[in-house]
Amino acid sequence: MRFDEKFNHISRVSSQLIHRKGFSNTTMRDIARATGMSLGGIYHYFDNKEDLLFKILKNYMEAMLFRLEEDLSSLSSPKEQIAFILRRHIQFYIQYFYEAKCLLHERECLRGKRLTTIRAQERRYFEICRKVINRLSRETGCRLMHPNVLTFSFFALVNWIYQWYDPKGPVSPSGLARQLTTFFLQGVYGEKV
Repeated sequence: MRFDEKFNHISRVSSQLIHRKGFSNTTMRDIARATGMSLGGIYHYFDNKEDLLFKILKNYMEAMLFRLEEDLSSLSSPKEQIAFILRRHIQFYIQYFYEAKCLLHERECLRGKRLTTIRAQERRYFEICRKVINRLSRETGCRLMHPNVLTFSFFALVNWIYQWYDPKGPVSPSGLARQLTTFFLQGVYGEKV
């Protein structure tokens, strides 16, 4: 993950602008104006608009993947690992709300190697989660659902919370993580956990 303050500022403001206007309706001039930078300053960090979107998404996915496997390996049970992934996923959605929305809605605006790179990062994240869910499925003896169905159901559960969840609302982020963990695990175990 990049820690250059200027890059992070451009990335944050650009992802908000892209969220509001859409990638195709956002220009580099719009981004320069919104960030308070010159067009030349923006081009110092990004070759073009597609490069900007790519770097926003790549940075976001690198943050999502950073130390994930290492952190999961310190937890002994797949139940703990699922709870950890859910808490972390929600935390990232809150911290990188606009970047997450860009990933879900604008990723297909990338082409060629850039799109392949982002898809590979997403696939790695998916595979890490699927491995945990496979362990959970074996541990519970859950044979009614294929592990792929469980994994895609998991992502359906967590990827769209931005559509309805307000972190300032009546349910705290940690409360949401607990409730979604319970919901998911009850579905896997078929009983109250």
